[in-house]
Amino acid sequence: MPATQPATRLLYSAQVSRWRSLRRFVLGALAAVGLFGAAWAINEARLRGLVTLPGIIFDLATLVALLLGAISTVRAGLKLWRFVLRPSVTVNVYDQGILWIQGRRKHTFRWKQMQRYRVGHGRRVMEFLNDDKQNHTRLVFTRAHGQPEEFGDVVAPYAAFVTSKMIAESLRHDRAVRLHPRLTVYPGGIEARNVEIPWSDLDVAVKGSQLVISRREANGRFRVVKRYRTSTVDNVGGFMEVIHGMLPRAQPERFRRQTPVR
Repeated sequence: MPATQPATRLLYSAQVSRWRSLRRFVLGALAAVGLFGAAWAINEARLRGLVTLPGIIFDLATLVALLLGAISTVRAGLKLWRFVLRPSVTVNVYDQGILWIQGRRKHTFRWKQMQRYRVGHGRRVMEFLNDDKQNHTRLVFTRAHGQPEEFGDVVAPYAAFVTSKMIAESLRHDRAVRLHPRLTVYPGGIEARNVEIPWSDLDVAVKGSQLVISRREANGRFRVVKRYRTSTVDNVGGFMEVIHGMLPRAQPERFRRQTPVR
């Protein structure tokens, strides 16, 4: 995406203001002061005999106030840390690309610059090729920015389209593509857990949070060779697009549609 945005359609937007962390720090600090003050007041009332209650009641009340005060202090400290170290973030997703502003740094990328997309638990990790064609920029969308699931619903189709083209282009030029330390795609098939599987004997499926790789046995049935957590595999969506294109050609007997009898 160039610095001057073309006419594009905004699909998703999220903003995180660092000043919100400062406000929460102030509220947390006030709560901590109030709770520690309550613990002091309870102890003073006990010492002066202002309230007649069993000693265990005073002990429990003081302990609860101190524990809540300590929790509020820790939370306030975390909010202050976030205010100091985490700048404000604005994320806009367009049909042409993504705009990511973090503090004074502004990143604009077209979808065709995407190199990697990974779906993790509570996060979406993206890697884009910079304009210099040498370096990459890694952007991570987490729950601190918004809802990763909603963000992923918008980004995933573009990521799958772009990365599938990238994988297919590499295979056409006889270049292997590594998606995981133990999962590599070759022009003739894949290698999973040191097992080479040609396209003609391969089956791949995404089941929940797992990518399942299977190989056809001599009896014609498929046996699972390896299961990967999708959060550890790059470009799962793009890989599945390639699979959906390759397997029907390599295994026509499996994917041939039956002609209905009239």
